[in-house]
Amino acid sequence: MNALLTLQRVRLCEKYILIFLATGVLQFHVQAQPAPLQSPAQQPSQQHSGGFAAPPTVLSPDDPRAKQGKTIAKYQSEKTTRDRKRRSGTGLGVFLGIDGGVATTSPDEPDMESVKNGFQLGAKGGVCIFTNDVSLDVGAGYFYNDLTGGTDKRENETATGTEELRNTRVILRTAYAEFSPKFRLGDYWQAGPLGQVMFGADTTFGTQIGKPRPTILAGLQLNFGEIGNDPGLRVGGQFLTDVNVLGRQIYLGLLSLQYVIPLVEQETVYKDKEVHHVKEVVRKERVEKAVERIIIKENARFIFDSQMINFETDRHNLSKNSETFLLRLGAFLKEKGNIWKEVIIEGHTDVRGTLEHNMRLSDNRAASVRRALIQGGILDSRIRSVGYGPTRPLDSGDDPVALARNRRVEFNFTGVTDEGQLREGIKRIQLAVQEGK
Repeated sequence: MNALLTLQRVRLCEKYILIFLATGVLQFHVQAQPAPLQSPAQQPSQQHSGGFAAPPTVLSPDDPRAKQGKTIAKYQSEKTTRDRKRRSGTGLGVFLGIDGGVATTSPDEPDMESVKNGFQLGAKGGVCIFTNDVSLDVGAGYFYNDLTGGTDKRENETATGTEELRNTRVILRTAYAEFSPKFRLGDYWQAGPLGQVMFGADTTFGTQIGKPRPTILAGLQLNFGEIGNDPGLRVGGQFLTDVNVLGRQIYLGLLSLQYVIPLVEQETVYKDKEVHHVKEVVRKERVEKAVERIIIKENARFIFDSQMINFETDRHNLSKNSETFLLRLGAFLKEKGNIWKEVIIEGHTDVRGTLEHNMRLSDNRAASVRRALIQGGILDSRIRSVGYGPTRPLDSGDDPVALARNRRVEFNFTGVTDEGQLREGIKRIQLAVQEGK
């Protein structure tokens, strides 16, 4: 009996040590990740001026610079742009989820108890707190666990000796509390330790009823899904083992699906930065040998007023016609993906309302347009969105006409090689939507 108690205490210490080491290694890995470095050529740039881009500049043989026989080594343009930083502060949300998977037990005394295998299903809900680096879930749930095994032996309370239980089956139905801190591994992945406390008359996963006490499970989890200011799904995997069950070891492997609804959003912080764009021009020894077209400007800007891209009042939900237009435009831009490199969607509002509200509204509206274009076929890696609120008005007036002009969405294309084809395609889609075709 003393040997059995000693073995159980040793296994309990091993559990605590393994969980502590796994959590420490994971935290060190997250903190040790270096931030990627970007060269100036990789920095994103944006065009400031309103309207459409000017046509390419061509050096002809009559150009004074070309007659020198040595062409111009370099042009450099410098411009200021407003770009979005990471979100700042702490956000708060609620989540609802389901999980399910496999369960197994490994007895300390195989001659007295058989290995049992089965499944577990459950549902849970709770609160999640998140920042740029970590998130914390605190919740509660209820699960159903069904295990089957072979022959067990147990003490007979009415007679001496033991009795055999053949084709044993253990069913647990109980509530539990969960505590789950996670570290962010990029924009979508999170990983961290997981702890659960089960409450019930007996949660030992065995055939003999013991003294009522909580059962503690601990382990690791890995989740995929964006946690931020927009509602969304999270999927993940969990591995759990018990900490304080005597006589057997419990193992759970679960898959989980959760839906997160934000209640308190993180603050969006903006900053101004200088972007230096250097365009090299090929050196020519003699212009007479070949006349080359040298493109100085490759950006094209399109402005859509509230009649073409329309939202619900003071919200970021697109109207039906606007969504139809954007889906067709996304399909067209996918088809003509060889004539442009990247597009930046800019959201703008008028001056009515607070600056903080308008900045958030314009950011959400630009994100809605981005999502519609991606649904139409554009790769998400080629499209970005940003909101400027009322900070970049087209019209400085305060009459209804001026306010309507300033409520707009702008598309800023970079790397354009055929602006005419891009412009004609957008006009054709606009006319088709307006005519109801």
